Amino acid sequence: MRGRRQGAETSGGEGRTQLAGPMLQYGELERERGRLVMVVGRIIGWIFLLIGLFVLSRDLILLGIGYDLFAWLNTRHAAPIVLGELWYAINPASLQLLQPAIQRHIHPALWDWVVQPMLLWWAWPVFTVLGSALLVLCRRRGDRPRRRRR
Repeated sequence: MRGRRQGAETSGGEGRTQLAGPMLQYGELERERGRLVMVVGRIIGWIFLLIGLFVLSRDLILLGIGYDLFAWLNTRHAAPIVLGELWYAINPASLQLLQPAIQRHIHPALWDWVVQPMLLWWAWPVFTVLGSALLVLCRRRGDRPRRRRR
C-alpha cells in the first residue's frame, strides 16, 4: 500500500473500503436535511398560526367594541378582513402587479376563477388552517398521537 496516505481509508472488511473522518453518509445527510426542513416548516407554521390568531383577535375586537386595530389601513368596519384587503393594506403594488402577470403569462381564467375568489376569503381562517396544517405535517416523529391498547 505504498503511495497512499495513512489514515485516509479504513478497511470495511471483505475488500470494501470506507472513507474515514467526519464525512456524513448519504442516509445521514438526507436525515439531517429532513430535520432542517421539518424545523423550518414548524417555524413557518407557528408564524402563520400567530398571524391568523392576531387577525382573528382584530376581527373580534372590532366586532365587540368597535375599535379597529388596523384603523390606519382604512378598512371597512364591522366585517372580518379578507385576504385581498389585508394584502393591499400591506403592499398594494405587489397585488396590483399580480393580476396582469397571471393574466398575461399564465392564463386569464386563472385570475377570474381561482385567485380572485381566494382573495375574498376571510384572512384568519386561511392563516390558521395553513399554520395548523404545517404544524401537523412537520411535527417530530415522536410527537404522533399513540393509540391506547386495551
